[in-house]
Amino acid sequence: MSPTSENDEPVPPPEGPARNTGLPLPVYRYIPGENRHPNKSPETHPLRFPLPNPDLERPLKERTEFLYGLDLFNHGYWWESHEAFEALWLELGRISPDAQFFQGLILLAGALIKDKTRQHAIARKMMDQARPKLFTGQEPPVPIEVGPLWEQVQDVLAGRRLAPPVITIKL
Repeated sequence: MSPTSENDEPVPPPEGPARNTGLPLPVYRYIPGENRHPNKSPETHPLRFPLPNPDLERPLKERTEFLYGLDLFNHGYWWESHEAFEALWLELGRISPDAQFFQGLILLAGALIKDKTRQHAIARKMMDQARPKLFTGQEPPVPIEVGPLWEQVQDVLAGRRLAPPVITIKL
């Protein structure tokens, strides 16, 4: 049943955070064990990473993989966002400080998936692994608000927040 206003009229669902790209969101959010794996559903999850012909000359903050990863994460497509961020993590060599930051975002997305599938201990372990990758004392390789993101994910895991966490770009 849809929520209603004081007049018993349906309340439209929230549109969610502003988008960073015009790329389509998948038809459904992949949750392991609950629905079909995206690699077996190209019609519902049309984009694959790494993207063909990435523009490697562009700064990370302008790259499609990053911006689309934000769109996916901010709208609760955590498995899908992990795929976008993983493309950058691999491209950056897995162990560089910039790559480690993207691995931290991948771990946050994974923690949210594990929480959704009621694997709370694994979600907590992933958060423990993500923390040193995100909070290094250095500026992140992309201009995002790490502290507020961390708090929002913590709130989701603690059951204090129902809406997906939002990765905010610093202006």
